Amino acid sequence: MVLGNKIFKILDYLNIKYTTQHHHCTKGWVNIHCPFCPGKQNFHLGIHIQTGRCHCWRCGGKDLIKTLSKASGAPLGEIFRLLKETSFGLFDFIGEREFYSEPEEKVPFELPDHIPLTNIHAKYLKSRGFDVEELIELWDISSTLHIGKYKHRILIPIKYDKKVVSFQTRSISKNKKVIRYKSCPRNMEIIPHKVILYGYDYIPFNKTCIVVEGVTDVWKLGPGAVATFGIKFTFYQVLLLASMKRVYLMFDNDGTANRQVDRLASLITSISDCEVFQITDYGYDDPGSMPLDEAHALCQELIFKE
Repeated sequence: MVLGNKIFKILDYLNIKYTTQHHHCTKGWVNIHCPFCPGKQNFHLGIHIQTGRCHCWRCGGKDLIKTLSKASGAPLGEIFRLLKETSFGLFDFIGEREFYSEPEEKVPFELPDHIPLTNIHAKYLKSRGFDVEELIELWDISSTLHIGKYKHRILIPIKYDKKVVSFQTRSISKNKKVIRYKSCPRNMEIIPHKVILYGYDYIPFNKTCIVVEGVTDVWKLGPGAVATFGIKFTFYQVLLLASMKRVYLMFDNDGTANRQVDRLASLITSISDCEVFQITDYGYDDPGSMPLDEAHALCQELIFKE
């Protein structure tokens, strides 16, 4: 995977001023004025030419997509499309090009028709050990209507930079033939959900997070946990995690998940100085099976560990 000189074309296209000669710039990096820092603009933010990793001398690691959007004023969706069009190797590196395939025809984004969380959905979530009021307040969940493609489902908005950019829906049917999760169609998503992390906006200022597989695992652990939307991950998600100071990987307890955790840890540490820890011995099959109090306590302990 090589970004190479294409980063300069991207910066030129977005009209972002940059340098490779400034005293804040080191070999292999291109520097721009940090759009997140107050005070003097002096090329404090570096973008690694090969990997796209972003780091500011003053305020730490940053997200490439959000950095380019903030520095240029271009919408997040436009930045994603620009990066995809340059095709700078992220797709082939992970070997999961289907996550980035261009839809034939884009349609405007909208959430499915929905109503406040129904009693039957609330009862189901309580039976799983969740605090329903907390889920509604933190994660804005609701219920879809009784008709349509997403009928009788829990609606889960997916946010990035405090904006809803996609969604998932979750069936509570016991019928094994019913698809448990149905996501927003790719041609409707503002940003594809597989290139971001569920719960990303709740990562605390100490840039520490716990990475899990699914949204219900995030709900059980609480703010500070993020999900990759399944056992597979993408390199954009790796880039987001590489901007962290400390990451705990806590996938389901099985052989396939453990192999993915090893791979994810290797990728993060290969492009960043992020500390990565693997949490495998937590006493349950998956984070979503943990008692709520125990899961919340573990999350707080790991996130704010000195």
